[in-house]
Formats: sequence, structure tokens, C-alpha cells
Amino acid sequence: MLVRLSFLIATAAGCSNNCQQLCENMADFAQDSCGISVPDKELQDCLVSFEKSTEDQEATCETYQNIQNEKGWTCDVVEKYFQDSTSKANDDTGAAVE
Repeated sequence: MLVRLSFLIATAAGCSNNCQQLCENMADFAQDSCGISVPDKELQDCLVSFEKSTEDQEATCETYQNIQNEKGWTCDVVEKYFQDSTSKANDDTGAAVE
């Protein structure tokens, strides 16, 4: 899968942490279970933002990273997350936002 390949390339120089794993799991769930296309840049931004996550962030991410078995992860939730992220990105660039 393209997302997994991007993740492997991004983390080839080092190990991923729990929050970076959650980034990948969310993108995989969105694409595989919900048919939501996640731009590579969005995944890369997530991975970069958690390169140096805190202990508290790591504990939280570890708790929620098993998306397939965690209650509360639905396509509606993931779709809203990625729509909000895309809207914010478009807003930052000056592009039209719905």
C-alpha cells in the first residue's frame, strides 16, 4: 500500500514511536475501511509532528493505536478528522474552503 511505503521511507533512518504508528494506523483505516483518500503530505505532516513526542503523548497514542479493536473509531469520526485537516490546510494556503 502506498501509505505504508511512504511511512517506511519516512522512518527508514529511525524507529517509529507509538504516535507515528497511530498516524499510519489512522491513514490505513481511513483508506482501507472507509475509502477515504489520505494525501501523502498529510501523513508525512503527522509523522513529522510526532518525531519527538512526549511521554504523555506516547502513552495516549499507545492506548488508542489499535484502531481496529478500539471502540469509537468509525468512518464518520475518521472522515471528519480528515475533512477538518484538509479544510485547515486549504485555509492556510488561501484556497477556497467549503
